[in-house]
Amino acid sequence: MLKLKTVHLLMMVALLVGCNGNYKLKRVEGSRIAITAAFDKQPNKEATAILSQYKRAVDSISSPVIGYSDGCYTAFRPESPLSNFAADVVFEAGSKALGKKVDFAVTNMGGLRNDLLDGPITYGTISNIFPFENALVLLKMKGSVVLELFQQIASVRGEAISGAQLELSSDYKLIKATINKRKIIPSNTYTVATIDYLAAGNDGMSAFKKGELLHNKPNKTIRLLVIDHIQQMTAKGKHIKAAIEGRIIIK
Repeated sequence: MLKLKTVHLLMMVALLVGCNGNYKLKRVEGSRIAITAAFDKQPNKEATAILSQYKRAVDSISSPVIGYSDGCYTAFRPESPLSNFAADVVFEAGSKALGKKVDFAVTNMGGLRNDLLDGPITYGTISNIFPFENALVLLKMKGSVVLELFQQIASVRGEAISGAQLELSSDYKLIKATINKRKIIPSNTYTVATIDYLAAGNDGMSAFKKGELLHNKPNKTIRLLVIDHIQQMTAKGKHIKAAIEGRIIIK
């Protein structure tokens, strides 16, 4: 009898759950939490003990210094030193893959997850800034589609760009756009270097889906491209520098 009552109770719960499926998601909210030394002030002893056995192996991979930064660079809209640096790396890598200079490059602010601090740069530094496996993609796009893309970038108050210049209104409409300081001709064809995540139309940049694929480099993630760039700079005795250059201006 007790088992029968238990079965009836479970059936009632299942019916209630099944009939109460009219919930609708109203909004999604989130924020970026920087993993800093502040979390070390009150360490969890049990967690520390578990992680300690892996720490040495991780440190051996992430700790080697690959270069140096001459400033503390952050990412913010509409334009920032860190986003300019990231876009320039994509531009450089895209041009190398194409065999000639691409017209412009775009990557996303959302893919920049930490700051580049002044001083030594390690593998771990770059992994913290670029944690995603976003790979290099080259596309060919009509000028009319490029203008559509730049309007989408304007509507989200800016993204990381290289080789292009945008002027936005105070309500984030595209006023003017140029590539290499030249007017964009709607009927002309332009080459763009970006990442596969954006090429699929994500982050509101659906215009990318209208482009024609030229190259897809799945083994060339933006993280590896940045590491390679820093190592090349270091080999030349140069440090990483970045600045705001007026690539995106709000009137």
